[in-house]
Amino acid sequence: MLYVSKGIPEKGGLTPHLRIVIGGQTFTLFGQEEELWLRGRLDLARTASEQEAQTVRSLLRSGLVESSAQDDPAARYSLLCRCILAPVKQSKRNALRRDEKIILDWLIGAGIRLSMPELMCLFDHHVRPAKELLGEDNQHNLLKQIYPDEGEGAETLEERMLHAKTRDAVVDAVFGLLRKKRVVLL
Repeated sequence: MLYVSKGIPEKGGLTPHLRIVIGGQTFTLFGQEEELWLRGRLDLARTASEQEAQTVRSLLRSGLVESSAQDDPAARYSLLCRCILAPVKQSKRNALRRDEKIILDWLIGAGIRLSMPELMCLFDHHVRPAKELLGEDNQHNLLKQIYPDEGEGAETLEERMLHAKTRDAVVDAVFGLLRKKRVVLL
């Protein structure tokens, strides 16, 4: 089973157990739950046994992971589609690849939370972060770039982006940002 962890680890605390914050709730993990959540925190992880798969399903019910029985590039994309990509505030951008910088610029500057399909659409159509598309005042302009026809919905966009030429490159860039602790998944 393929999975990725969601949530923000709570710093410090009086307990030696891992505390994860997501959606205004705090979860305390220990034992195998803690080990598996940490394994999927910065990259895709795979279960090695049926017992691990059961624990991941338990974490899934709590909203602390997203999982897939499939293990292919489309599954990697689908896992990220079920997460909120949230940038982490850091000032240095020098250790990032070009595609990672572009994605991070979109996530930080868009003025709205961009979904994975929306990021894919911008990247696939070579739309770069620009002053007229960034910030709350330019949300309408940005959404017009993503959804040029008013009749198209987010579900259609997710399906279209599943087959985009740049899908794997964007997924790799998002996981690169995750490994570098520049984004968290919620």
